[in-house]
Amino acid sequence: MSAPLLELIQALARRRGVRLPPGWDLEAGTLVELSDKAALNSITQALHWPEPVRMGKKPKPNAFPLLVFTPETGWALAEQWVDKQSLRILTISGPSEVVWSDTLEIVDLKFPPEIEKQAHGKAWSVFWSVILRRKRMLFEAALATVVINIIALATSIYSMQVYDRVIPRGGFETLWVLTAGMLFALLIDYLMRNTRSLMVDREAADIDAEVSDFFFARMQAVRLDSRPAGIGSMAAQLRGLDQIRSLMASASLFVIADLPFAFLFIVVMATIGGAVATVPLVIFPLSLILAYAFSALIRKDTALAQVSGNRKNGLLVESLDAAETIKAN
Repeated sequence: MSAPLLELIQALARRRGVRLPPGWDLEAGTLVELSDKAALNSITQALHWPEPVRMGKKPKPNAFPLLVFTPETGWALAEQWVDKQSLRILTISGPSEVVWSDTLEIVDLKFPPEIEKQAHGKAWSVFWSVILRRKRMLFEAALATVVINIIALATSIYSMQVYDRVIPRGGFETLWVLTAGMLFALLIDYLMRNTRSLMVDREAADIDAEVSDFFFARMQAVRLDSRPAGIGSMAAQLRGLDQIRSLMASASLFVIADLPFAFLFIVVMATIGGAVATVPLVIFPLSLILAYAFSALIRKDTALAQVSGNRKNGLLVESLDAAETIKAN
């Protein structure tokens, strides 16, 4: 974020306790200047936010913080009254004061209700909000997944045709044609898999940058009296978010997209082999039930291991940070 006015809006949101989602400023544009009086309206229109409301009368103390525009400083953050006629404001150059008058442009910026009410209770929801904004990438990757699974089905059909038609009849011309088609399909499969992997890796880097910026800002906004006693444990928890990011922004996410094709394969097996499809039809739901049953035990042990790991990492970080004090004592 390089636009000062966008930084001012983020500071206003932080003071109001509003959590702006990662990448909220991507559609706002960067060519906005503090000296441009109409820039705030341009930003809210680009983001589809409510139109800023100009305060027609002297604002009450509980209405702050607000945005204020003066010819000398441009847009600034109005923090509070200093006295009955002076406002304390925060400009891009630092704190300052401005004298109240009826012509002073004080604006109340309203954030969208879905943002103000949004409370990310879990890190999972933060990652999902970032990923779902990349609908085009998800659509293209899902399309590549469809092609990959169809080619996987074609591979089995190729083997069946070779055993049923080519070998009994010695049709080598048919074998060459089928093999050439199959090699072309495998080439497409290879290109699709690599293209999907490159797409996911590229977007994963962008997701990592956005989410890291979001969590770092949230960590910096925590009051000092609200921070845990062990700073090392807090740092370990933040590093643990990388595991969630690597899971949700990697190719393993598309295992879910492969799941519907399991039913397609069972239908094809039933069409060709009849009762043979009963075996995977029984094993498939049984596997899901067993996986769900074991997941509760795995989740519990993982949570205990995570807590233990955070404590050990916290002790290590704090010991290294205070090594001089420990040795002096």
